[in-house]
Amino acid sequence: MYKVMIIDDEPMIIQSIRSGIDWEKLMLEVVYTATDSRDALNYAKENPIDIVISDISMPPFNGLTMCSEITKIDPSIQFIIISGYADFAYAKKAIQIGVAGYCLKPIDYAEMRSVLNIAINKIEPSNDFIEYDFMEYVYENNIDEIKKFLIQNKIRDKFYIIMVIGKENLSKYITVHHLVFNLGINKYLYIVNDDISYSLLDKEIKNSPLIDGIAITSDKISYDNLLKNIDDIMVKSYGFFFCKEKIFKEEYTIQDDYYLEIYNNIEKPSILKNSLKNLCNSNCPQMNIKQAMKLHNIILNKYKKQIYEEDDDLNIYSFDELIRHYKRFDYMIDSLIEVIESTYDNKEIVFESYNKNFLKVIKYINTNYTKNMSIKDIAEELFLNPNYISQLFKKETGTTYVKYLTKLRIEKAKELLKDTDMSINDVCINSGFNDYFYFIKKFKKYTDMAPSYYRKNNI
Repeated sequence: MYKVMIIDDEPMIIQSIRSGIDWEKLMLEVVYTATDSRDALNYAKENPIDIVISDISMPPFNGLTMCSEITKIDPSIQFIIISGYADFAYAKKAIQIGVAGYCLKPIDYAEMRSVLNIAINKIEPSNDFIEYDFMEYVYENNIDEIKKFLIQNKIRDKFYIIMVIGKENLSKYITVHHLVFNLGINKYLYIVNDDISYSLLDKEIKNSPLIDGIAITSDKISYDNLLKNIDDIMVKSYGFFFCKEKIFKEEYTIQDDYYLEIYNNIEKPSILKNSLKNLCNSNCPQMNIKQAMKLHNIILNKYKKQIYEEDDDLNIYSFDELIRHYKRFDYMIDSLIEVIESTYDNKEIVFESYNKNFLKVIKYINTNYTKNMSIKDIAEELFLNPNYISQLFKKETGTTYVKYLTKLRIEKAKELLKDTDMSINDVCINSGFNDYFYFIKKFKKYTDMAPSYYRKNNI
């Protein structure tokens, strides 16, 4: 709900305005009233306000002067001026400072509601703002543009951020002003001005099959550290990979010594296996999902390198892919232990009828590259061995499966950016990427420009 402040030197007028409007119906809340313009100005300096209703004749300085001063604090605040005088000079000055409306006393409340709706429409973020330009500013850590955008959309320094992994929109549970951004498939970022009810969220989503994980910053953050906090809260929101909880308010303690022990024993299979088993026996996770993904890639590269020669095809590059493959952390650990225990035939794989198989593989990839797809998925679909596909692909193309797949997806994204008016997020999803920031990273690597800049330069 938007916050309203009413200022008039006559308390009866304030009470009349409060009782003459159905504030809740308009999604408004009167949070402060004052009979002194200095008190009102001091309140606005320390507290968020969306709409100011003020009389012109106010001590110690008039309402127009007060509105001008408040505008310096936050230019997005909307003003409604009330006066007992139909003075054109006042109206002209009110227009100059950009008031939403000018009402004469005695107040016509139908007119007041109309003016309030005008103010609300000015507050509501325009549907044509380019939110994905904003996310590119976040990715590039462009503090000036981040600050400008958030101020324009009524988000003041400081604020909370929430990351949701799941299909359900939490806006109906967040009753304070907020912005929401889609960062990929089933991944949403909320930027929230004020405190929210953890207990309400916990009650509403605890048993929801549509929500996997939610992370909330424990303290308010600022414009200049938004990128770091998004990265941190993204990692935190995937805590469900390790346990059955859904809401993560505080970062669990990562035991660096234990984590380093695993890496120090990477060459010692028996010790390494015991260290991995101990990870699953602990009541709380010993690492976060970013570390788990890194651990996965290092072990597979170490223990399958004689076959793969450290191919990119071994590695998992997104949290969603890790979860899609393993569902849970303990399943991943079991799989890694199997890899360590397995004895591999180091002889070169014999490519029997590889041309025929390669054509099947390449056709499948070219048909399905916009879907979630790994070498394991292709192997299961075509009844081939994943290791065989990886070597076959590299032998035939001179590149890895991952690089080939990424190039296909980038070319698709370029086509969609040039030929459609899809949002950047829809381009991301429809070209096969399920993470917005990963899409930006790869797109910039291949084209040397962000997706929105590419679109602007190629229309």
